[in-house]
Amino acid sequence: MSARSPSPDPDDVESFRSIDPVRIPSFLDDPNADVILRSSDGVEFRVFKVILSKSSPFFNDMFSLPQATEQSLTAAQVIDVAEDSTTLAKLLTYCYPLRTPKFTTLEEVIAFISATDKYQLPGAMERVKSELETYSSTQPVQLYMLACRYSLERLAAKACLIPHTR
Repeated sequence: MSARSPSPDPDDVESFRSIDPVRIPSFLDDPNADVILRSSDGVEFRVFKVILSKSSPFFNDMFSLPQATEQSLTAAQVIDVAEDSTTLAKLLTYCYPLRTPKFTTLEEVIAFISATDKYQLPGAMERVKSELETYSSTQPVQLYMLACRYSLERLAAKACLIPHTR
């Protein structure tokens, strides 16, 4: 499945409510890209190694490893990743110097934080902390567990202070 398809506003990162594979922003579908990240649900993101390398030590190390020589010099390298297209699109948005994507559920935030930890993007964690606080009154237990897992002490304390009604 390719991300190529026209959309009303292909660069609108704010519309990342739930990534629809046919509505990937154009900056994540560049025909001149030198690497293709393929999500677990088969969506291909055509991006640049240099941008990913400068954003993440994980990608920097990955791209500095020797590559197979059988691949054409003009073909973009394809890398399959474990994250779904929604999580990967939001993660890549943090790598590119653009606006911050929006999240609609705590599950999206949790998947994103897991990916930022895996791909070593500590700046992304800082930028998403305020997003996490919005779930302190509706999902305090899940938020507390997440805060403990990632050593977010202030957020864990805030989740504990919310009165629960059930």
